[in-house]
Amino acid sequence: MDIKVLKEKLNPDAVYLMKEGPFGENTVIVVVDDAISDKLDDIVEDIEVDFDFAVVTKSEFEKIKEVVEESGEKLW
Repeated sequence: MDIKVLKEKLNPDAVYLMKEGPFGENTVIVVVDDAISDKLDDIVEDIEVDFDFAVVTKSEFEKIKEVVEESGEKLW
């Protein structure tokens, strides 16, 4: 899986692959800094990738961190 585009556009703190979970099956979760949350819609609109992904801020990630770390695979 090439997550290079997500890394370049979003400069994430972490990237996880979820086989199943709150975002569906085989979804990439991208954790970004809270400071860019107001720009996310514009950035995500411009990203073209061949897989499902969800972008969450650090504060949003804290709410789902336990589930993600238990059932997801950290890619970056």
